[in-house]
Amino acid sequence: MGSVFLPAQAANSLLRRFRRANSALEEIKQGNIQRECRDESCSYEEAREAFENDEKTRRFWDEYVRENSPNGSGGLESGIGQFQSLYLIIPLLVGLLLLGVVIAVWSHGPAGAELPARLRAQRPEQPRAPRV
Repeated sequence: MGSVFLPAQAANSLLRRFRRANSALEEIKQGNIQRECRDESCSYEEAREAFENDEKTRRFWDEYVRENSPNGSGGLESGIGQFQSLYLIIPLLVGLLLLGVVIAVWSHGPAGAELPARLRAQRPEQPRAPRV
């Protein structure tokens, strides 16, 4: 059976943290398109900061949206929105289903439960057989 722990060198290589340019002086540096938009998803404004040129930004943004589009025509935002709405709708439907089951079980009461006093009073008395 293999070891549970990794050797120190392998563990350190896994836990290594790469420094980013997110510092107090980042606002005065020109953006890096690789860091801003290729390593992570970016907004139009982040791409604009990287290029600092409207025409280059528009050309890049059109290509970026096309590349990251789930079906080639919907755009990046529509694909992300579809997944986010799925994660909202499914739990809501499951919750409503569970609520309906709880209400149905609660309204009918457990099997073999006694009738409430007001319903017992409305029920006509059954004639009892004499005891012998």
